[in-house]
Amino acid sequence: MFLSYMFTSLCFLLLSLIYLFMSFICMKFNSFYLIKISLNSMIFLDLNFYILLDWISNIFMFTVFFISSMVIFYSYMYMYNEKKNIYFLILMILFVSSMNFLVICPNLIISILGWDGLGLISFCLIIFYNNESSNYSGILTVMTNRLGDIGLILSIILMTNFFSWDLFTFSKENKLIYFMIFFLLLASTTKSAQLPFSAWLPAAMAAPTPVSSLVHSSTLVTAGVYLIIRTFMYFSNQFFSESLMICSILTMLLAGLSAFFEMDMKKIIALSTLSQLGVMMLILSTKNFELAFFHLLTHAMFKASLFLCAGAIIHSSLNWQDIRHISLMFKLSPSISSCLLITNLSLMGFPFLSGFYSKDLILEYMYICNNSFIMLILIILSTMLTSTYSLRLLIMMFKSENSSITSNFHDNLFINTPIMFMCFIVIMFGSFLNWVFFINPIFIFLNMTMKILNLIIISSSFLLFYTFFMKINKNKFPFNFYSFLGKMWFIENISLISTLMKPHNKFIHMNMESWIELSSNKIFIKEMDYINIYLSNFFMNSFKSFIKISFIILILFFYFYKIFY
Repeated sequence: MFLSYMFTSLCFLLLSLIYLFMSFICMKFNSFYLIKISLNSMIFLDLNFYILLDWISNIFMFTVFFISSMVIFYSYMYMYNEKKNIYFLILMILFVSSMNFLVICPNLIISILGWDGLGLISFCLIIFYNNESSNYSGILTVMTNRLGDIGLILSIILMTNFFSWDLFTFSKENKLIYFMIFFLLLASTTKSAQLPFSAWLPAAMAAPTPVSSLVHSSTLVTAGVYLIIRTFMYFSNQFFSESLMICSILTMLLAGLSAFFEMDMKKIIALSTLSQLGVMMLILSTKNFELAFFHLLTHAMFKASLFLCAGAIIHSSLNWQDIRHISLMFKLSPSISSCLLITNLSLMGFPFLSGFYSKDLILEYMYICNNSFIMLILIILSTMLTSTYSLRLLIMMFKSENSSITSNFHDNLFINTPIMFMCFIVIMFGSFLNWVFFINPIFIFLNMTMKILNLIIISSSFLLFYTFFMKINKNKFPFNFYSFLGKMWFIENISLISTLMKPHNKFIHMNMESWIELSSNKIFIKEMDYINIYLSNFFMNSFKSFIKISFIILILFFYFYKIFY
């Protein structure tokens, strides 16, 4: 087992260096490489397998493989006592391979293999512990992501009108491009957990912490952002841009307010991921894909390091995740505490750390855009909330109170080594990308007041934290106020699992409570008979409904096609 983990980690590290070298070549000679493999040729449609190697795909895959190598090295000790740790390693390899498929293939029919692979393997990883919480989270995640898969499949169907499934063969003059952009936007916002599809992302914290570190940094949640980056030139319609901007700003505000009142350490970090995904979508709505990609890379590094630090604390604290009972970390483990401090400051956008170079540019760019005053206020408020809950996490974990939970905390070489190495990368990575890969730097000229506004935002967050958590008595507000803000505006209660799936909640609830293990043999057989009869009737009726709906969609398609042409 040790050799398997170490060999996989070393292979991923070597692959990351190869991709980094290729990205240098593409940037140096301003070139890209397109490998074409012809799979099948139909009467009206060619199916080709492409591998696109440009500076975007290369540097992104460097980030994915580098983080994966550190996470797998870290997972050896974290998953040491698990009986199925070798299956965990196989799932992690398949997960990274699916992301590789999605990134380097500009053909949608091939990319959907990676897209669906990410969804299905993430479901297997989330339910890895096989308890009620993980089963519920897995079902919520996979059913929500199915909506995004529907959008991508419908985009592929519409692309047959272009006689190709390649992303670079679209025609802007075709009126069907707007329908296809809508479906691509649906797929991207679902996969990247934008409002109203945000409930699954904090629920996915039921997975092991190494999975969270990989999922919430550079793989699953960034797939939607990467898809829009690849197709950004087609998002010229003002309606789609404004809709994406509104959704992203509301997502940032939702994540900031929810993390402000959350006590679960992993969920706080997950909500910070949701907030940063909103930042990426916000800048994409202004058609600045390079800046969004810059923030995607820097965020991947410091967020993976932040999750690894949190996992080290949870692993050595009897799997306790409540930040109110975890204290004295600066004395028990100075190395982990230092890394946690650096990554949190990078999340806040502290000057000259990785997060600063992208977040500062994004905020300044939003100041010069022609946005409404309300939008600008919401962006500034969301940024202040990011700094506030990051500061709250640090103070709650470093407070000087004795706790029996952290009394047996101990450092481990296999856990500390990747954390320290990634912390060093977090310090250097933002400036490295800014100086090396962006040859033409972005200059934004502002007056002195607007220029120091970002520093004022960080300073104001300290005041906001002090006001809310040191002076205000929480009993002055009604309980529903805290419940509404702390539970993501009750969006989880109206999510897919309780609305579209309401007729089947009985069987889902039985699955979540592991009724198979609790039932005797006779009851098990009886229940299985009932469920088989029910599922047979359900799928038969669903098939008939599917035929009717498909026929209606086909009629509407030809009707609108005749109108447009």
